[in-house]
Amino acid sequence: MRKTKIVCTLGPATDSLEIIRAMAAAGMNVARLNLSHGDHKTHEKRVALVREVNKELEFPVGLLFDLQGPKIRVLGVTQPQDIKKGDTITFTIKEGGSGILVDYPRLCDDVKKGDTILVDDGMIQFKVTETTASTVTCCAENNGTLKDRKSVNVPGVHLHLPAITKKDREDLLFAMKLNPDYIGLSFVKSKDDVEEVRKFLGEKKVQIIAKIECVEAVNAFDAILSAVDGVMIARGDLGVEVPLEKVPILQYDIIKKCNTAGKPVITATHLLNSMIDNPRPTRAEVSDVSNAIFTGSDALMLSGETATGSYPIESVKVLNQIACETEKRVRARFHKDYKTGSVGEIVARAVALVADSVRAKAILTLTQTGLTAQSLSTYRTSTPIFSITNNSLLSQAQHLRWGIFSVLLDTKKSPTEFVDEGIDALLKRGHIKKGDVVVITAGVLDGGRRNYAEVRVVGQ
Repeated sequence: MRKTKIVCTLGPATDSLEIIRAMAAAGMNVARLNLSHGDHKTHEKRVALVREVNKELEFPVGLLFDLQGPKIRVLGVTQPQDIKKGDTITFTIKEGGSGILVDYPRLCDDVKKGDTILVDDGMIQFKVTETTASTVTCCAENNGTLKDRKSVNVPGVHLHLPAITKKDREDLLFAMKLNPDYIGLSFVKSKDDVEEVRKFLGEKKVQIIAKIECVEAVNAFDAILSAVDGVMIARGDLGVEVPLEKVPILQYDIIKKCNTAGKPVITATHLLNSMIDNPRPTRAEVSDVSNAIFTGSDALMLSGETATGSYPIESVKVLNQIACETEKRVRARFHKDYKTGSVGEIVARAVALVADSVRAKAILTLTQTGLTAQSLSTYRTSTPIFSITNNSLLSQAQHLRWGIFSVLLDTKKSPTEFVDEGIDALLKRGHIKKGDVVVITAGVLDGGRRNYAEVRVVGQ
């Protein structure tokens, strides 16, 4: 069983039940709804497609709603505009004004002569030559094509942007009605941004994924990590905000910190970008994907490859193939530093070590909190981890965890009976058979036994 999870962005290229079904069969674990594009009605239809396919699946596809965040864009470009190096371009903050409209009212206050403005994820670079109360005049530093609604970045300049915009608040209320598994928080700059979203959500419970895509987030990463449920390394915007040569090192450091903290980390953007137009990836892309797995990514995310590309199903298949092959060489991390040094964490390490030593077919962890399964995941044991629970919210929260497969049982039996029911469920589903060795662990069993672990031969 592939242990690295696959996140697929839905879009016009996936708007049919047949394609969603094929993507799930190819390996999609989580479907991403990018709220930067499309209206609520469109996204609601896509959620309905996923939910329909989920009725047929053993392990349902999770849902990640990705907020647009305070992203600056160019507006009103009715026709693509060719830009030549040396051209003078004027950006304006006034609708109907002379120049290209930018949807950030404080642009003229925040930038100054000599600053760099990047458009379309850095594809076109401009140098600021003059500012007025409503315009910013720039000189183009390379050729490119300017299109409507492309992103605007100003590296090294502190922009006075809100943590969540009015649109984000509307999108959050919409998303929560559809019972999401995860909310992606874009352009996080501090722990306070995360807490503002939690405050807005109030009693509503959902896993929050912080997208790391700006310098402020890198500088405040430790504090942000402590406040969120998981992290996405959004390499597109991050590669615009920081020098490109620094992105691989930042990716490595972020993954390592997430692994140590026991929180899932998604590596995203341009994994198989050439497959938007081609049926096969480049060798460099294959190496990039493999490296992301080797260094500890819990999940990998496809964006344009599935949302708008010509080969959405093939992209998932290729990512699945690379992950399966790479995982053959992933080594368990029994030397990993303890996050807390708790008894439960030490037991999880022992369980992972025993499972590898006896070549167990499965680890069964009975859980109400998911903590044991999460600890097991960080050790990257070669044994699949089945998280047996009767808690539907916990089951939904496991979609992004490396190597964890959640089995939801509708039962109120005692913990000991729960063990037997979990084994029966895996037998019926074909994951284990009589005579296989399994390792069982639970926080609490009957009689008050705590941090329980057992090696069992199925059927004996």
